[in-house]
Amino acid sequence: MKQILIILIGLLIYADGKSCECRDEERDISVTKALLYSDIIFCGEFISGDTSNPFVEAYKFKILELFKGKYSKNIIFGCYYVGCSIIPHDKGLWIVYAEQVNDSTISISKCSPSIPIIQAERLVSSSFFDNYIKTHGTLIIDKTQILENRTKGLSLWFAELEKLRQYKKAHNIVSKKVDLKIILILCLILMNITLISIVIITMRK
Repeated sequence: MKQILIILIGLLIYADGKSCECRDEERDISVTKALLYSDIIFCGEFISGDTSNPFVEAYKFKILELFKGKYSKNIIFGCYYVGCSIIPHDKGLWIVYAEQVNDSTISISKCSPSIPIIQAERLVSSSFFDNYIKTHGTLIIDKTQILENRTKGLSLWFAELEKLRQYKKAHNIVSKKVDLKIILILCLILMNITLISIVIITMRK
């Protein structure tokens, strides 16, 4: 019975997902729309995901900094709510633009500009072949280009975070104080390691 229920849920999610079409538009436009229409926007840490009960508690975030909306606790739950809903799984920091189901539950649309820091390179415009170089007629991965895209993506991710802080300041949004210094320092260290790696790879060529 449980297996049948899981299959039915999977088919429902698949059918709803097929009916959801997201516009191909510039990120600035997507973010501008999200600022207008999202119920809640925050920087948070992904804690866990569980697809066994996606319509109630599919995942959890710890809210570190609020930019729009309200919440009752630092831990907020997420669920599969409508056809375009996604169930995130990437751990680490996220910038989240979401619909608020209630004061403790959110739903994230796959059409929203929500993005984890681990996928920051998605913010860099590039084609598939930009990450490859041709050597003796064979395509090989260009590690230097990938690291450069990763570094640029991290810069753009933090730039968007700063824009959201300016938005919060302009709209006088009160956020619960959470110390982000340690997390930001770790991210800056990661960026420096990435830059050093680029230099080492370039020197070895």
